[in-house]
Amino acid sequence: MMWNQIHRIGMRRLAWGLAAATLWVLLYEGYNPARAVPPQEVRCGEEGVRAQIRYDNGRTLVYCSVNAMFAQLVAQEQPGLVRAVLVRDADGRWSDARQLPNYRQMLKTCARAACG
Repeated sequence: MMWNQIHRIGMRRLAWGLAAATLWVLLYEGYNPARAVPPQEVRCGEEGVRAQIRYDNGRTLVYCSVNAMFAQLVAQEQPGLVRAVLVRDADGRWSDARQLPNYRQMLKTCARAACG
């Protein structure tokens, strides 16, 4: 009986310690989409990768065209919660696609299966 009590107390302390450590990591580090897994290499020709979607699980899907990215965004099934939607601008920098003036219009267009 004594062994069971010691075991339960030890397991309880271990569980609380793991919960506290997890909470500390989440609060200390926070979520930063820029630190997500870098996009995998794909063959997009001379233009290169034009768009990417980053998910909460760290997965990043990359696309050779912005239209292909929008088609994925309106798909019913996603590999996770969308955290960032990025497009490459003319200068080669990544920009948040949600800040673009025609973002919602593109989503509506693609939802009608007219994206492509």
